[in-house]
Order: sequence, then structure tokens, then C-alpha cells
Amino acid sequence: MKYTIQSIVLMLLLLGSHRLSAQEGIQRAENVYTVDIEDLTQYGIDTGYLVPAGLPTGMYAPDFYATDQRGESFRLSDIYKDHQVVLMFYRGHWCSICNAQLQKLSDSLDLLEDNEIKVIAVTPESMAGVSIMSRSVNARFSIVSDTTHIILDAYGVTFHATEDYTERIEKSAIIKPTEDLAHHQAILPVPATYLIDRGGEIIYAHFDPNYRKRASIRQILNFLN
Repeated sequence: MKYTIQSIVLMLLLLGSHRLSAQEGIQRAENVYTVDIEDLTQYGIDTGYLVPAGLPTGMYAPDFYATDQRGESFRLSDIYKDHQVVLMFYRGHWCSICNAQLQKLSDSLDLLEDNEIKVIAVTPESMAGVSIMSRSVNARFSIVSDTTHIILDAYGVTFHATEDYTERIEKSAIIKPTEDLAHHQAILPVPATYLIDRGGEIIYAHFDPNYRKRASIRQILNFLN
């Protein structure tokens, strides 16, 4: 059965840590994608919790203050005053597709910065995992550890992984996704990418529960203002 995502309320997304039925989760998000709820578990999403919906284009990007892997602190709104921002969410150092996407961003960083774009990557991993990823892709852009999921929740990308999926990914993880959790269930983001303009508006959004599908550099550049 198909369900169309309806009515997004940012404050409700912040309730994602509470146990909800799949139907309740779907009714709290708005017109982002049409999804077959029964298929979400193949991507490791536990539909017993709020189903993530992402944020649509035309919405203002939620502001946040963070410190990156180099110890540099910044506020998002200070960056998009002078630059457009690619804000992307990735699952962890253990994710080969995330590694490939961040490597492409790293390889294309000069091109992006020549177009006055700054890149910020956000992950629910601890700084230990961030350090592994940063070294792996030789990241010259900011990577932010969001273990409390405040940024993930604000952008509507947070989901609880199924226990089976959690067990599978932890087999290949140096830093385990559940290391800071009281229960054996990883909390991860849908690997979304947002392009934010100098006014703080989201002008491009790539959000897909299928973690194999990622935004390309070409797609991002096509939406430059």
C-alpha cells in the first residue's frame, strides 16, 4: 500500500526518539516523497518509530552551532551570509557508499569553493569515527559529530535502525554506532544532501531512504544561484 507523506512540523520531528506507529510517523511529515512503508525495512529503517521525511526546498534551513573535526566552531547562518552551503548527512565511517560520496566532495572541493560553496558534513558518529572518516577522504571541509541527533532531528533525517541491520553494520564498524547508546539499536540519518543559498533557503534537496542513491556534484552545481 502506498502512503503520501503529509504535513511537516519541525517540532514534531524533534519527537523522533519517542515510540510511534508507522502510520503515525507518516502522518507527521509533508509531501516529500511517496513511499511503500513495507519496503523501508530493507534499508534498515525501523518503522515502529517516526519515519523520517527530510525537509523540502523553499524552507529555511534550521540554524545550528557546531564544532568540526579541526576544533573550529561556527554557526551555519554565519557561513551562508557569504557562501552557499552544501550540507550533507552521512551514516558513518563504516559505510562504503558514504566514504565514496565524501571522497567525491573532497576531490571536487576546489571546484565547489571556486563557485563560493562551503561543504559541511554531519554524522551521528562520535569524534573518533569522524577522525577515521576525515583521514580516509583527506577532508578539507568541516565534519560535525552530532551524537545527540539535534541537527539530524532538525533536518528530519533521523531514523532508528532495525536490530538486524544494527548487528550487520556493526560487524564492519571500528567505532560501533551503538557505543554511546543504552540499547542495541543504531540511530542513523537518511543520507540527505541540501544546498542552502545566501538567504538561508534550501534550494536543492536530495532525500531518499535508499542509501545507495546519493546527490552528485553535477546535480548540486545545476542548482547554483
